[in-house]
Amino acid sequence: MPRPKLSAACIFPGCCGKYYSKGYCIKHYQRLRAHGDPSICLKVAVPARERFLSSIKTVGECWVWTGSTNETGYGFLSIGSKSDKSRRNVLAHRFSFEMHKGEIPAGLNICHVCDNRACVNPNHLFAGTQADNVADMVSKDRHQKGSRNGRAKINEAVASQIFDEVKSGKTHTVVAQKFGVTRSLVSLIASGKRWRHVHV
Repeated sequence: MPRPKLSAACIFPGCCGKYYSKGYCIKHYQRLRAHGDPSICLKVAVPARERFLSSIKTVGECWVWTGSTNETGYGFLSIGSKSDKSRRNVLAHRFSFEMHKGEIPAGLNICHVCDNRACVNPNHLFAGTQADNVADMVSKDRHQKGSRNGRAKINEAVASQIFDEVKSGKTHTVVAQKFGVTRSLVSLIASGKRWRHVHV
């Protein structure tokens, strides 16, 4: 068989791919080499449900996601098809909730009872508002209060001293100068709007 010109198309019926070798485009040529037949394609898409279930490891009562995670520690997986452009990433815990409990009501988050972002156990998940999620976090003392907050300029000991100084009758301005903080921070500590946990 004469060698086709480089501009020739693949000889596989219905294929318009560019010639690569033996009359075929690269896709059909690789199939021919691998399977002896350019029409054989053994790549089968694994359903999202199966991929989800194969990416779980049980740790205690949690089902820990072992697949891909985003920068905040939540697992995710791809669903849909590239061919119809429906492919997208979904958070693994949301996928688990929908798979086991049904559709997520509009506007609600999926929250973790166990506080483990990697957990996809449907028994550890509940639908709630952002306010529900924050209330759950505060009730479990998981929020970044005090010196655990990365933006804190002082620690609990200094906040307690500021509170005691104001309580003893010193002005906010004097206390602010003594500790090198703003007068407004002293006012917030004195009123209990900031660092409340140090003088409860």
